[in-house]
Amino acid sequence: PVMLVINKIDAMKIEDISAEDRALLDNIVDNDKVEMMGMSCYTEEGVMNVKQSACDRLLQARVDSKMKGHKINDILNKIHLTQPQPRDDNPRLPFIPAGAENKAKYDPKDPNRIRLERDLEAEQGGAGVFNVDLKKRYLLENPEWKYDVIPEIWEGKN
Repeated sequence: PVMLVINKIDAMKIEDISAEDRALLDNIVDNDKVEMMGMSCYTEEGVMNVKQSACDRLLQARVDSKMKGHKINDILNKIHLTQPQPRDDNPRLPFIPAGAENKAKYDPKDPNRIRLERDLEAEQGGAGVFNVDLKKRYLLENPEWKYDVIPEIWEGKN
């Protein structure tokens, strides 16, 4: 992919170029299918647009070249989309449990909402400070056992 990038547009805009030079630029753009863009490194005007456009064009060129290659046929032969065919007149509608349909939407401003780990993290200092409690959902015979310390020595053995 080819791009015509005109620099120093802080000194002179593309519209201010003489008619003779502008005709040459337009001829290049029209005949060679080149994209013309302007930028200024001094004021950083248009720099991000040029970068983004160049990356997009390069990515599109790479995708096009891979699609023209011989490996694409090997991949396309492995992909198959199946559409189910009706086998009788029974409608097979999706099943959504009543509990899922009646479940209230999550609202972060609702004081009675289910408290998420994200809420606990925000209350306890944020990322880097908060530590996830992996033991709180343990299913044990006695819930008081969740946070018991495992002894290093048990019945005289390590």
